[in-house]
Amino acid sequence: MSRMALVGLSVAASIGLCANAHAKGWHICNHTPEELDVAIAYKDKQEQWISKGWHKLHVCGGCAFVMDLSRTEYVDVYYHARNSAGQDRSATP
Repeated sequence: MSRMALVGLSVAASIGLCANAHAKGWHICNHTPEELDVAIAYKDKQEQWISKGWHKLHVCGGCAFVMDLSRTEYVDVYYHARNSAGQDRSATP
């Protein structure tokens, strides 16, 4: 995954997705009426980009634990969402 691709991966709250940093890690929740798959990208402690996916998010409140906080020292985690037809559901900033 290139750095340029990572820039466009953050998902805006306007489409109903949110990610929250909790004490143990990152959870991503789906507040849309369609099932979504989500992949994440982050820099690890050696400053290497890591991408992981896909996490299935069920409709209207489905959540997934996607990353333990011990994997990175950074506060930014990027994510990309798509529906079951493969259509992009990520918003660009």
